[in-house]
Amino acid sequence: MELLYSDPVDPQIVARSCSTRLAVRKSRYSHIVDLAIEEFMEEWNGAVGKDFCGSAGPCGSLIALGVPEAKPERIAIVTKATEFLCAVDVRGQAVVEALNQYRSSPGGKRADEIHDWEKWLAYRWESAGCALFLVFIVYACELDLTQSDLDTVQHIAWKGMAITVLSNDLYSFEVEATLDIQASGKISNGVWHLMKDRDITAEEAKHILLTEKLRPLEEQFLEEKAAFLRAYGKELPQLAHYLDLVELTASGNWYWSSQCYRYHSWRENLTRFGGRPISSFNIQKLDEAASNCDDYINAATHNGRPSKPDEGWAEMSMNDHTMMKTNGNGNPLKHQRQYLDKKYEKEKGFAEDLDEGKLSLPMIHLLNNSADRLMIEHILQQRSHDGSMSPEMKMLVLEKMNEAGSLAFTLETLRSIETKAREALALLEEQSGIPNYILRYLLTRLSDVGK
Repeated sequence: MELLYSDPVDPQIVARSCSTRLAVRKSRYSHIVDLAIEEFMEEWNGAVGKDFCGSAGPCGSLIALGVPEAKPERIAIVTKATEFLCAVDVRGQAVVEALNQYRSSPGGKRADEIHDWEKWLAYRWESAGCALFLVFIVYACELDLTQSDLDTVQHIAWKGMAITVLSNDLYSFEVEATLDIQASGKISNGVWHLMKDRDITAEEAKHILLTEKLRPLEEQFLEEKAAFLRAYGKELPQLAHYLDLVELTASGNWYWSSQCYRYHSWRENLTRFGGRPISSFNIQKLDEAASNCDDYINAATHNGRPSKPDEGWAEMSMNDHTMMKTNGNGNPLKHQRQYLDKKYEKEKGFAEDLDEGKLSLPMIHLLNNSADRLMIEHILQQRSHDGSMSPEMKMLVLEKMNEAGSLAFTLETLRSIETKAREALALLEEQSGIPNYILRYLLTRLSDVGK
């Protein structure tokens, strides 16, 4: 059947951000989608009073790309429904019922208890709301199909939506690994499942997810869809069209996930993500947990153990949702790498901590080792008076840091702290007999900041 409401997206443009082989299209009614997102945001803020990070994206919204053939009179409704799911972070009653049915079936388990990939993917398919999104497709495109019709091609549509789930996981892992660790210490994500199941890093897991899971699944979907079209395409045109739309959902979601604000700008919108603001209370709890973590790590580093680790610590250590602190003065690794990392300059600004007057490790070393200490103190006093430091003064301070070896000292200190942290983690895992994948991942992320 002819595609009436969308235009193709240039494959070369798609290839710049994702590697799907499937064709990507975008709705001609994206302006309606954008307006619906704006209207829902206003309605939500008026009713709830909390902002959230929804389905918008620089390449187009989730519905404009994921359901590009939605009819113009229905596309706004489906968009607002999607925004609601983003806002409350639920998956719809139909999916909840399906998930409960799966859990109550023989062998039904929680996601973190499932080791077999196929069983885990079936669980993930349900929990991600794939059944609900298939309903969205039928409604938005006003397809004249019965449930019996849909059941005929469910095995093919299932693979298409599985592509949607796994491509989503590929790009959503960073935000989920941060926010879900803080919220519960549990993550329902393909990257995380592979990390734990194979005892590998996040980057290795992403590579496997893409090459060993996503691409073969994409090939299977295309082969089975093509076989159905050859056999029944002329006889069952509505079902053939439905499978075309499922393919567009898989490709559009992949393309959207590779660029969307929800997965790529979440740090800038941390309090907006998923309608779950990170409150000062949560930050305080994280700080308290990290402070408790300090004592344990210091003891483990010196081949000892805390005198009496309580049950709260035991639970935290195995499901740690805190940013690990390892040095005695309470500064995390990332904070100390600020002068050494070009990424930091891009994200936070050029030597902004000098404007703020923070006594970082490089500055402390400089004041204790520079022959020009009086000049540095004068510059800091002037900064305090002016409220900021000029770019020229910043360059001078950085030059003096380099001359005094402050930057080299900081890097050496960081490497030493990282080594001790990894040794402490290894000891912790040995004593507990349980691999701590969360702390491994957090240490790797912190280490990567300076590379």
